Amino acid sequence: MLTPILDDQRVSGYWEMNALYHGNMEGAKVEKGTPISFRGMDILIFKDDKCVEYYVLSDMFSLMKQLQAIKT
Repeated sequence: MLTPILDDQRVSGYWEMNALYHGNMEGAKVEKGTPISFRGMDILIFKDDKCVEYYVLSDMFSLMKQLQAIKT
């Protein structure tokens, strides 16, 4: 895991998820138990010690490709 980037009002961090597919996703064609992984970044903006904005960027294309839910 990389160290988050911080300043007085913002926090951002990169993440990677590794898991096993457990089924029940419409359009997925892989078997249950198939290893999957994908990456992303979260950005949080704070004001008066409260999170007022939250943005997430995740590589859903990679996830859908691994699940064979899209044609490439």
